[in-house]
Amino acid sequence: TRDFARASGLGGSVVNICSIEALSPAKAHSHYAATKAGLLHFTRAAALELGPQKIRVNAICPGLINREGLSDDWPEGIARWQKSVPLGRLGEAADVADAALYLASEAARFVTGACLTVDGGMECVPGW
Repeated sequence: TRDFARASGLGGSVVNICSIEALSPAKAHSHYAATKAGLLHFTRAAALELGPQKIRVNAICPGLINREGLSDDWPEGIARWQKSVPLGRLGEAADVADAALYLASEAARFVTGACLTVDGGMECVPGW
């Protein structure tokens, strides 16, 4: 990827999908949190390496995103999450997609090495 990016000379944007757990791990999720934190730091290192080629590298750190069957699989967790999240709802795939569109667009032309948290404010909740 690095060699192609450098050779292309086209510039561009990379958007990695991390997780809120890259920033604030949940209990009993150490393995997951560690991999997502690693991806976040890869994002930042890649931003440093690829910036001179005008390639921006950013990450999205979503919170809990609704999916088909989630309420059946984890009803008590969803109820607890919705009660705790400042915006009072789960995220939707469109919330993450809109963030990715922003980061990939010219509107974010001076944004690189950043983590855009898309979690309805959950990261602000102590001990979530």
